[in-house]
Amino acid sequence: MPSRPTFSADQTALIRSALGGEVPPVCPSCSVPLDSRRIDPRPDVSYVRTRIWLSCSVCRRAVVLDAPDAGADPLRDR
Repeated sequence: MPSRPTFSADQTALIRSALGGEVPPVCPSCSVPLDSRRIDPRPDVSYVRTRIWLSCSVCRRAVVLDAPDAGADPLRDR
């Protein structure tokens, strides 16, 4: 199975800084708005954080990041 391209550390940092902002995160490679999906923690694992899966529909890169604030939904109103 071929591996998917990934974001560099610098690109991931750019995406992370855009989370929770006024503008939805965009792909640093393609400048296309990233598709996002919230991943809630499983109820049987107490130490898992709420995460957000962000993927680009053009270049197929993806990253999973911790939600900026577990009490807030950074994807709300987008």
